[in-house]
Parts: sequence; structure tokens; C-alpha cells
Amino acid sequence: MNLIFKRISLRFLSFCVIFCALFLTCGCGGGGAGKVLGFSLATAPENLDPQTASNSSAITIVNNIFEGLYRRTRDNKFELGAAKNVDISPDGKTYTYTIKDDLSWKYYNSESKMEDGTVVDFKVTADDFLFAFQRLMDPDVQTPYSSNYYFIKNAKSVKEGRKPPSSLGVRVNQEGQLVIEIERKTPLMEELLSSAPAMPCNREFFRLTRGRYGIKGAMLLSNGPYYVHMWQNTDDARKVRLKSNEKYYDRDKISILGINLTVRGKTEAFELYRKNDIDTAIIGYDQFKSAKIPQNLTKPFQNSVVGIGLNQSSKYFENEKIRKALAMAIDREQLQTLLREDQLIAWALVPNSVTIGSENYREAVGDLAVPAYNPEKAKDLLKQGISELKSAYGGASLNSVSILVDEEKYSALDQILQTWQKQLGIFMQIDAQPKENYLKKLKNGEFDCVLMTISSDSDTPSSILNKFSKESSFNHINANLSGYQEILNSASLQEDFESMSNKYLEAEKFVCYSGNFMPIYYQTEP
Repeated sequence: MNLIFKRISLRFLSFCVIFCALFLTCGCGGGGAGKVLGFSLATAPENLDPQTASNSSAITIVNNIFEGLYRRTRDNKFELGAAKNVDISPDGKTYTYTIKDDLSWKYYNSESKMEDGTVVDFKVTADDFLFAFQRLMDPDVQTPYSSNYYFIKNAKSVKEGRKPPSSLGVRVNQEGQLVIEIERKTPLMEELLSSAPAMPCNREFFRLTRGRYGIKGAMLLSNGPYYVHMWQNTDDARKVRLKSNEKYYDRDKISILGINLTVRGKTEAFELYRKNDIDTAIIGYDQFKSAKIPQNLTKPFQNSVVGIGLNQSSKYFENEKIRKALAMAIDREQLQTLLREDQLIAWALVPNSVTIGSENYREAVGDLAVPAYNPEKAKDLLKQGISELKSAYGGASLNSVSILVDEEKYSALDQILQTWQKQLGIFMQIDAQPKENYLKKLKNGEFDCVLMTISSDSDTPSSILNKFSKESSFNHINANLSGYQEILNSASLQEDFESMSNKYLEAEKFVCYSGNFMPIYYQTEP
């Protein structure tokens, strides 16, 4: 897919640096001043609760309707957001944040009344941030990115239920300031405290929603530059309407009055873009090439990796030797000529555009994280694996396995299957499904083998790597890698970029060498 956008003067907020497929703005004058922008979404947000939001569309919106202790600047640096100052203890282990004065939460309707008539009128306080971290580390709340915050004192132990919630290293002191105690320093602290999981949550309002927080506009508050004015998620239409927040403390700098986000097909989005009815469109590669879009209206990046996933719940691929054999029998050197110019052979799991802090991750750790092509060793491993498979199930043939694919895209797959047939004697069929059927089967785990796309939801390697955690809702291949989560947790606790990057590389290799997922190519999105 490709992103195109009109010439608009933009002040980018956080998500424009995390490689989502659209750009929301808090404009500083220029061509976008005083207008309502139209955007095309690839997927609908199902949940705008910052602590539990997981898909890229949801996180994109969250990062514009909420504001954390810090906010990302246009030049990809960080400054204080909802906090007006921070005091750091001499040992660097205690951070005391003073929240800006007179910050107010914004409700979605002008009457500020809930459906039952309850008046919504809350100030933003340190307790809102405390409650957010308490929810983030609640063992009973499914929070996909909580491990990124294990640098906070006792956070990991609290999340795992080994210590009581009261031991979490976040509190509000007698002066009403937010105090965060950390176990060790992290180079990503400002970035993480500006990201969706660390956004504030009002305790009283959350209670009033009675378990429905974040599922529709009436169950949301906003403290960011925009708020959700309308949110429709039906079969007829999937759209979100944002308006500028008149209660936002920096409202004088908001020149984009509103943002209309609608889920559309690529053809419809492109036609609306050509008619100047919307400001961005997510389109297919063929449309992009035929339209001859000027390069200055696009921003190239690679935030997605396409590869082959083996379902570890399948009797064929619960066997690690069989998985490793297939991974070692992929000859990537043969594949580049079979790919389009917007695709690049993937020698690792995390795409090239992902950064860690302000550094490019791939440049820091190198491009290689997959096992070398070794057909002889692959044959030996496969022989051992098949023998074990026969012992366990009384006989089974990999020739009965098909690979699930989206009928619109399976570049280079034929060549890989031919190599497996030639080198390993395995003949797999391609099960090409319409996108809707493909996604349904993928979500339900109705496959043994699948060609799948994994995209980064935020600008950090953990966004990709967390999707292979046992408890992740995105772990469609049911990867169950002993010791993997410990590596990821360890990465989040490193005190410098080099050590953190090396731990993430270790996690990459863990996935690729196990054969659970075999990266094939990175998808470039202009």
C-alpha cells in the first residue's frame, strides 16, 4: 500500500514518526489553516482506550486526542506535554512531574452530559496518570505494550501478580505531583511517556463508563489537541470525526479545525483523492505507479514485513526441526528479481525504517537476523522432524499442507515453494482467498501455513517483536517460544541504546531461527 497526501503545512504530532498509514496534524498555519482534513483509513479502530489499544489506526487517533507527560516535536525530539516541569533525583531514579495548571478533560458533546445525565467536568491531575499506570500494570487487564514500561519500579512483578499493586513505583505525593520511581534508566523514557499506553485516564470517568471505556465517543474523554466528535463503526460506514479541542492548553496553535477519518477501499480512496475530496489516500502499488504521483507528495518508508508463518498449533509445525528445515531452505538471493520495486528482500524481521530513539535500528545492529540458506542441513533436520512426526501421529505428509494467502499479494511465493519442492521434496498448494476470507481464517487460526504481513504500530522494534509473544492478540501463528518473553523484557530494561538494540536483535533471531516466521520482503510505502 502507498500513502499520498496534498500539499499542507503540517505540525506533526507523535504518530507521524511511528510509520502509521496517515498523518494527523496540529497545524501551525499555512495551507491547512482553518480547514477540515479528509483522510482515508486502512482499518477501523475498534478501541480507543490508550492502555489497551492495539491496532495502528487506534494508536494513531489516541496519540492525537490524548497528551502524555511528554509530546513529540516536529523535529522528532521530545518536550514536556501535560507536565510543566520535572525534577530528577541525584541518583536519576526518581522523577517528579508537576502537571500544568488548569488542564481540563474534554467530553465528546457540547452539553458535557453522559447518557444518564451525569455532568462530565473533570480537571486533568496527577492521579489521571497514576490511574493509567495502575491499569497498564493490572494483571487482569490485557495491555499489549505493558512490558515496555518494566523500567518502572516493581512494574513487572505487579503485572505478573507477584507483588501487590500498591508496590508499583508510581504515586501522587502530598503536593499533588506525579512521582515515578524507576529500577534502571532507559534511553526511551521520554518517548515511552509520550506514547499511547502512558496517556492519562480519569479514574472517576472510567468508573462511570462501567466497563465500556474507549469503545465509543460517549465513553471517552480527551486532553489532547483533538477530541472524538463522532465515531461510527457499522457495516454501512466506519469513520471517526475529530474536532479541535477548545479546552486544550495550546489551542491557539491548532489551525486544523477538524479531521475526518473514513475506512475506504483503495479504489474509492484514490478516486476521492483525485477529485480533491480528501487529503490523503491509501492506494495499491499499481494505482500509485499509474497515477505518477510527484515524489515530494510522498514519504518512503518500510514499516511492514511480509513472510511465511507456521502455525505452532498445527501437528505439522509444532515440531521445531520441521520449522527450522523450511527456514533454512529459503534462498533469498534468488528472490529479489521476482519482487516489485517497492519491495525489498528481508534478511531480518524488523523493517528498515524502524528506529530506536533517534537511531535507525537496522543500521545499529546490521541487516542479518535469519538463518543462512543451507539445503543439506535442512534435509537432515526435515528427515528427523518427519520421523518424530510419524512417531507422534502414526504418519503424516507435508504434501497435504496448503499455504493460506491473500489472493491480491503473494510475490515470490512460487519460487520459495519450488525451492522447497526441489531441495526437500515437499509440495505445498497455495490456498488463495479473497481478503475478507483470508483475514477471517488468519484471525481464527484456520491454517497450517500462511503468508502474512506484520506491521509496526509504533516506532520501536518491540512493536513488531511483541506480536510473537505468547499472550499477544496478534500472535496468529500461536508462537510459543520458551524464553522469548524474557528477552523482550530484558531489552526494555537496558540502560543504553547499544545494549537495548542487541537484545532486540537477539529476540529477532529467536523468532527467525525457530522457523515460526520466515521474513521474505519489506514493503516500501511512499
